[in-house]
Formats: sequence, structure tokens, C-alpha cells
Amino acid sequence: MLVLALLAVVLLPVTALIALIADLVGGFRRRRWLRLLGMVTTYLVIETIVIFVALLLWIGTGFGVGIHTEWGQRPHRAIQLWWAGRIVRAIEFFFSTSIRIDGDGVVTPGPVIAFARHTSYGDAALPMFILGTRNGLHLRYVLKRETTLIPALDLYGNRLPNHFVDRAASDRGNELDAIRELVTGLDEHSAAVIFPEGTFRTEATFARAIERLDESDPQRAARVRNLRHLLPARPGGSLTILDAAHEADVVIIAHRGFEAFTSVAAIVANVPFDGPVDVNMWRVPRATIPTTPDARMDWLDGQWERLDAWVEESAPPDTASESATADRGST
Repeated sequence: MLVLALLAVVLLPVTALIALIADLVGGFRRRRWLRLLGMVTTYLVIETIVIFVALLLWIGTGFGVGIHTEWGQRPHRAIQLWWAGRIVRAIEFFFSTSIRIDGDGVVTPGPVIAFARHTSYGDAALPMFILGTRNGLHLRYVLKRETTLIPALDLYGNRLPNHFVDRAASDRGNELDAIRELVTGLDEHSAAVIFPEGTFRTEATFARAIERLDESDPQRAARVRNLRHLLPARPGGSLTILDAAHEADVVIIAHRGFEAFTSVAAIVANVPFDGPVDVNMWRVPRATIPTTPDARMDWLDGQWERLDAWVEESAPPDTASESATADRGST
């Protein structure tokens, strides 16, 4: 990452000229290649900053000895939120969009469990920006291990209380135990974040999910088969968090507009954005959430149906289905 950032800055005059020529040839009004160059360069610089700050924080905490104390955790949380905020603002600026949030007032106080829609590479920072930057909650993330390829998530995510799930692990019990331990002790200043879908929806991933449910739980397969924009929620991590954080309310984070981030090809094809990124959130009191696993799965499917309906209703009339957009991008 450091080498890429150095090359990006040193070669910027040349790459900017190439991007300008490409935009003049392809249509300067959208300025697609200049926008992409600006976003990539800014992202690399942001990552470089947080890498060097991580080194300074490691030294400042006694070469890592005091990282897990409260005074050691506080600056790490601040830098991680700074990172998320800069990423979101860079997306807004370079891709000509805006983040419109409805329901911000339902987030606090904690403890809360946030179930967030997962559509793209860009939306991992969205709950961090909303829950942490805007509402001051201390976050505990459940993410797939592959996200540690991002230096900020690797360095700060492993120093702060988060869990990176190994989806190829032979013993799922150890992964669920780690999630259970992660969310134990949530307080009024805390939120746990998980993406129940586990990955992006495409035509292929949705078909595989329904096929697995047809074999393991035909009744549930029939219930979630009509989802138009989401994958069915995976029960393992979601039900484990509900069980372990037994006093926490649930906040559902719905959003649409990030579907263009499903692949590099999709990002290139959809820059700049045609409209804003809309976010809608609602809070479900713990007292209204069922207590048995089967009833909780039915409840979560109901929340997912509500989220799916919101995505459908909030889409502009002349916009095609987001799932179709995601499929084309992935292809």
C-alpha cells in the first residue's frame, strides 16, 4: 500500500494528463477517469496516513503493551472513525453523490446490535460513519477475514474489539464462540455490527442460497424466495449475537445507492453516481424480539422483507432493479 501510494503521488501529473485525455475522448461531462484517479489517489494517501499513525500509536502505547487499555483504545477508535469519515466524504466528492440519512435519532442510546445491508465494497464504512462518527458509539464489528487486506481494517480492527470470521474454518463452533465473546458486555456506549447476508447479492449467490435452503429448510426457502434485492440472512452469526447480547435493541441499517461498488468494472461503469445514497434505519426494542431460535429466524426474515420492500420503494421510477445492476457489474 505504501509503494502504491508513493507511485500514485509521484506519477500524478502523468496519470492526470492521461485521465484528462481519456475523458475528453469519452465525454468530458462525466469526467469519469479524473474522478476515479482522484478517488484512488485520495484513498491511497488516507491509508498511508493511518499506517504511519498506527506505528506511532504502537510506540506511544509502550510498543503495544498498553494498546488494550482504555487510554490506548481511545486514539485507535478516533483514527478508525477519521478513516471512515474521510472515505465517505471522498466518495461523495469524487463520485458526485451525497449520503442522505433518515432515522439517525434511533441509534442511541446503546447497547444496540446493528444488522446492516451488504451490497458493495463501499458500505463497510457506512455503519462506522453513522454509528461511530455521527453518534459516538464504540463499535464491535463482525467482518469476513478477507477485509484485513485493507490496512486500516487490519491494523486498527485487530487492536480494537472486532472479529474477522474465517468462512473456511473447519470448526464453526470456534467462530461462533468468538462472536459470542465479542458482544458480551455491550453497554450504553456500545454497538455491535454484523452483515447478516455475508456477501454481495448477485443472481448466482441468491440462487445458491435458495438451493441450500431448499435442502435444509424448505419452509424458510419459500418465505425468502421472493426477496428482490437482498440475500437471505445467514442464521449463525446473527442468532449468536442476538443470544449473547441479550439486553441490546436491534437497529436495522437499510441503504440503496452503493450497488455500483460490487466490482471494479461496475465502479468504472457507474461513476459518477446518478443520485444520492439513501440510508434508512429503524430500531426494534429487545422486548419485541422472540426468544427461541426458530421464532428469531422468522423475525429476522420479516425484518429483511421490510428492508427489501424499502429498497424497492425507494428506487427512482426509471431505475432498474439493483439486483440486476449488481449482476451486470459482477459479470
